Amino acid sequence: MTTKEIIGISSAALGLSSCFDAPFRLYRLVKYRRLYGPIGSDVWWHLDFVMWTYTFALLVFAFPLAIAPAIAFYDFFLMSTMMLVGPVGFVFFLSLLRPKTPVRISSEPIGSRMKPAVFYAIEDVAAVDFKHGRAYRRAMHDRRVTSSLYHASPPFRQLMQQLTVYWTVAAVVYCGITAAVTWGSPLQFAFGWVLGQFFLWIGVSAAGCVWIVKRGMRREREWWNEQKWKGTSGYPTTGEQRAGGKA
Repeated sequence: MTTKEIIGISSAALGLSSCFDAPFRLYRLVKYRRLYGPIGSDVWWHLDFVMWTYTFALLVFAFPLAIAPAIAFYDFFLMSTMMLVGPVGFVFFLSLLRPKTPVRISSEPIGSRMKPAVFYAIEDVAAVDFKHGRAYRRAMHDRRVTSSLYHASPPFRQLMQQLTVYWTVAAVVYCGITAAVTWGSPLQFAFGWVLGQFFLWIGVSAAGCVWIVKRGMRREREWWNEQKWKGTSGYPTTGEQRAGGKA
């Protein structure tokens, strides 16, 4: 097989594999909006953070898959996984700047301070993909719920921040290594390395994420036990909730 044929088949395989889950998730989110959709809106096109971010990443991802085989720009094809990870990393980084949102982000109304991206990812994946629905969304961060997890637990907020920083750095590292190997190595080596590296990166990053989560959850349990020992509920007052929205 020629190099062009190998790249063409690889592009088709990557493109098809990326299209399996998104349509099913979109269908569930739109068809069963009142069950799984973000709280505060029943407009069908008010999709959640994960759906919009994933769609954005897939659109960027499609460029090298479509263009590289057609014009024999094979190094550009090797950048495809980087162009899937990169946009997600950019959105995660943007969330760390805590901008006011010009549009709805999951269950957050327009004008809210953006929370760390991992918070929205957990909310959306649990509510839609794991079918926990709107009750889970409310438990995560709806201020109308007294036991709102995000506003009640400082260790939980810290964990969301740490995980967002972690995945942002992981995305930068992945993109940097991919670019260096793609443009600094022979095509045959770069082809095998880049495609294999993607799965290696997922495994290593996931292992690090699990460690951070376990450490964070342990700290949160200790914090809640301390609140019980002090004889307090740990839940914020109305004033603290307002302050928490700025945090």
